[in-house]
Amino acid sequence: MDSRIENLRRIVADGNHNAFPGLTRFKGALYLSYRKSSGHAMNDGVICLKRSFDNGETWEDLPCALTDKNYYEGFMVEYKGKLFMFGGAFPRDIEHPVWMHESRQYISVSENGTDWSAPKEVSPAFAMRFWHPIVIGELLYVAAYRSFKNYQGTRMEVDLLSSEDGFTWKFVSQISNLPAGNETSLLFDGEMLHAFIRNERGTLRMKHTQGDFTQWSDEEDFNVGLQGPMAYEINGRRFLSGRFRGASPRLGSSFTDRGVTRFRTYVYVPEIKLFVEYAEFPSGFDCSYSESVKLDDQRMLTAYYSQHEYGSKEGFRDMEAGSDIFLATVRTDMLPEWGRLTPAAKAYLDKMNVPY
Repeated sequence: MDSRIENLRRIVADGNHNAFPGLTRFKGALYLSYRKSSGHAMNDGVICLKRSFDNGETWEDLPCALTDKNYYEGFMVEYKGKLFMFGGAFPRDIEHPVWMHESRQYISVSENGTDWSAPKEVSPAFAMRFWHPIVIGELLYVAAYRSFKNYQGTRMEVDLLSSEDGFTWKFVSQISNLPAGNETSLLFDGEMLHAFIRNERGTLRMKHTQGDFTQWSDEEDFNVGLQGPMAYEINGRRFLSGRFRGASPRLGSSFTDRGVTRFRTYVYVPEIKLFVEYAEFPSGFDCSYSESVKLDDQRMLTAYYSQHEYGSKEGFRDMEAGSDIFLATVRTDMLPEWGRLTPAAKAYLDKMNVPY
């Protein structure tokens, strides 16, 4: 196991497809949400919720309101002293809800973490999905993605929305209209808002904006296929996590290289203005969709899911097999994994006074 990972605990392992975790702190406790279903593409998904008062060593199960539809996530954020949970859901009568044309976005709110309001669809109501809302100043912001179908096929769009209460959202700007752009993580550094856009047909893309967040930069290519991206800043360093596709960017389909997928974290190196590989976690097949929180000044806790414990079983099919939820204690103060540096790369890093 990577030396940057000090401890790894499998905290949900019951044979079900347990996936898409959310992790946050609220009023002194850790809260973990995740989807439980019979398979990734099955129509029986519900959101489960756990709480820990000892930094993830022990957990208690809590009631969760997101159970009346086929939910795919329950992303949490503290806002104005309350815990907000956002879940994307399909009607249960859709047999294989992999694509998101019928997906809707719902919200449930709690003041104490145990009593939750009934799910309510956000306004304006239309087919879309949120990806990890964040708080900037007095407002909530989120990258919402949706698909459009016409005679030419399907087009994807990612928009930046804002809200004063979590229920009613306003359009701020269009982030992306990539043909296959969807899950988009936002990171605000105090001046600039960064967007990390999953590109279903290729490599992760990055864009940036500042001021009133209405004018976005040109796209930058991350040069690696990274799905389910999650960007965050902990202990003064920026990290970016997601499902690394071993065959990317050569392959366009996300289903053709699942045997060489891994959950991986990158760290931003300001001297060269690039993200470089930081740590690779025990993982494989259908995996990733992480969230991280600070543990102390040298560590963070990262929740993710993976199927690597099931992949060797006879008849394994990742879209129908089980997956487990893991919690890793990760050092945040170590050097990145530079990999196999060429002499030219070493010379460049020496010139920039970057340790390796």
